[in-house]
Amino acid sequence: MKSTIESAVQGLEQTGASVEAREVVKLLARHSEEEEALLEHCVRAIAEPSPPALTFVVRLIVEDERRHHRLLAEVANSIAWGWIPGRPPDSVPEILDLTHDPALSELTKDLLRRERQDRKDLRRLRKALGPYRKTTLWALIMDIMALDTTKHVHMLEFIARRVR
Repeated sequence: MKSTIESAVQGLEQTGASVEAREVVKLLARHSEEEEALLEHCVRAIAEPSPPALTFVVRLIVEDERRHHRLLAEVANSIAWGWIPGRPPDSVPEILDLTHDPALSELTKDLLRRERQDRKDLRRLRKALGPYRKTTLWALIMDIMALDTTKHVHMLEFIARRVR
């Protein structure tokens, strides 16, 4: 995992990056180290015998933290290497290629419609699982899925604004 952040640091040197770029990558690297420490702590916490409910929830957190760690490194690579040819493949792409394209616009609208319907469906499921909220994690899972769906809508709205 650290090799990607190390790649960003290497990119700063090879591209002669600005002081501002260096500071931002430094902040990303520091946050990445903090996330790595949290991730290691979570993994240790569930390595020992724990109640199954805690293990389940912490595994979900570990999945998110691993994704966060990867995303931090990809942003750092993007900043460090810029948009030069041959930059590492694990960097965030630019969005300049999102020109107005009717097919892309329709696809984005369709995905948004489906995610919004999913949000409604999850609310109904959450309500139906209400009687089990004191004895299971099911309602929590529906809440987490609803939060993910809200995130998906936000992501697609971001793309939709740029496709117009």
